[in-house]
Amino acid sequence: MKAKSKIKILNNTYFQKKQKEAQLDEKRRGQLKRHRIRMKMWLTVVLVITLVFGYRIVKAEYQKHIIEKKIQVTNKKVDKTKQKNKELNEKVAQLKDEKYTEKIIRDKYGYSKDGETVYILPDKEN
Repeated sequence: MKAKSKIKILNNTYFQKKQKEAQLDEKRRGQLKRHRIRMKMWLTVVLVITLVFGYRIVKAEYQKHIIEKKIQVTNKKVDKTKQKNKELNEKVAQLKDEKYTEKIIRDKYGYSKDGETVYILPDKEN
């Protein structure tokens, strides 16, 4: 058997007004909860997008840095090659001069002109 409550609810305007206020509060809390969930979802989406693009930007900057270093190394090699090419062109120009060629042949290979005597002296080290 169901025990009867000795408390009787009065159905007056004050009670009805408080019930409506309680229902509106419950509805507002539900709306606020759904709003917070939506805001968290949007915040998560924005955060993920920011992280993805941030990662891509950092990666691009890193690759740019590496490429710039490679360009610097390559430019140094090009400068060295240009310098060496310049020196070789100077040597070619000197070799076209008969007096210089003759001097090199005489110094390096020990050739002499007709009637000339070549003396080879020992180095100071020996």
